[in-house]
Amino acid sequence: MELELARVTEERQLAQAVMNAHQDLLSRIAVWKDLHLFVAPQAGVVTYHRLRHESSFVSAGGLVVSIVPEGGAVIGQIELPAREFGKVKVGHPVPIDLDTYPAREFGFVEGRVATISPLPVEGTYRIDVDLQHGLTTPQQPEIEFRHEMTASSRIVTEDLSLLQRIFFQFRRLWS
Repeated sequence: MELELARVTEERQLAQAVMNAHQDLLSRIAVWKDLHLFVAPQAGVVTYHRLRHESSFVSAGGLVVSIVPEGGAVIGQIELPAREFGKVKVGHPVPIDLDTYPAREFGFVEGRVATISPLPVEGTYRIDVDLQHGLTTPQQPEIEFRHEMTASSRIVTEDLSLLQRIFFQFRRLWS
C-alpha cells in the first residue's frame, strides 16, 4: 500500500513537471516568435520594399515588406479639406480620373461616397469611395489593379444641368 501511494505521488509529480515544462516551452516559443518572426495580419502576397542582403540592418519599426491582400473589394480614398466638406453626403457620385489611365482616353471610373470620417485629421476628412463596377470605364472594360494608384476626382454634390452650372459661374462673377 505504501509503495502504491509513493508510485501515485511520483506519477502526479512527474505529470505536473511535464505540464510545467510544456507551458514553459509554449511561453519560450511565443517569446521567440515575437523576436524573430514577421507575422502578417492577413493572407496575401509579400512584396519587399528594398533589396535586402545577408547581414543588412533594419531599424526597429522600419518598413521591410508589405502584404498585398488577395482578392477583396477595391475602394478609393479621398482626403478632402475641411473647408470643402459641407455638402458631401454618403451616396454622392464620384467620377474618378486615374492618373495612369486618363479620362480623356479611357473615361471615368464610377464611384460613390461610402463613408466619411467623423473627425478631420490635420484639416482633412478621409472619405472612402465604393467602386460599384470595380475598375471599369466606358472605354476600358477592365483596368489592371495596382496598389496605391493615384487619381483626381470630384464629388458631385448636386446634379445640375449645364445651363445651371454656367448660370452659377456668372452669378459668382457678379458677387
